[in-house]
Amino acid sequence: MITLPNGVKVPDGSDLADPQILLGDVARSISDALGGLGTGKRQPHLYAVANQTEKTALASLTTLQDGDRVFVADTGWWELRSGGAWIVWETMQAVAWPFAHTGVSPGNGTGAFSYFLRGDLVHLSGSFRFGSTTSVTTSSGALALPFVHADGTTTPLVLGTCSAQSGGALFWQGVVVGQSGTASGAMRFDVGAASGVLAALSATAPRAWGSGDILSFDIRWRRKL
Repeated sequence: MITLPNGVKVPDGSDLADPQILLGDVARSISDALGGLGTGKRQPHLYAVANQTEKTALASLTTLQDGDRVFVADTGWWELRSGGAWIVWETMQAVAWPFAHTGVSPGNGTGAFSYFLRGDLVHLSGSFRFGSTTSVTTSSGALALPFVHADGTTTPLVLGTCSAQSGGALFWQGVVVGQSGTASGAMRFDVGAASGVLAALSATAPRAWGSGDILSFDIRWRRKL
């Protein structure tokens, strides 16, 4: 290919050896020219690879630029080229998240959580069933979320709802509160206090936890990119 002064590439004699590559180069050259992107610029490219190893190898096969996107088949998500690096941009299937709370020792409890990403928006939901060795160690703990919250304000915001269910029929509703610049979410439950104050998750709030009890939440927040 020959690069013209305006940055547009055109085929030369050496490109005629492989018609398929030639047609691809011509199509990209026309696309770049019509896009009016200027010298040395091109339209973003889309790639599809089987796994992270193939994604890493792209850098040795082509010149990458910010705005390019790649679909990674084994994880089922799109990654965006930004700031010279790849970032996960959109998940096409749920990504498993292991329950993590700084005030809860999971023991032999079992969790089933997953999240979806779309740009900077995160949606995380699921439930955790207490086991015989699960314990709440402190009332000052919080969820250790997979991404930092980036709302742009230091005022705590409600990220979503949470609930607690006993092995019987008892049920409590609450909210999950997060704050900009942190990757945490504090759970607060309505325990019927006359003052209307919500109770932080603890060994006795919203109930004395036992094996078989279920803790659930459904939250959304903007992650920091």
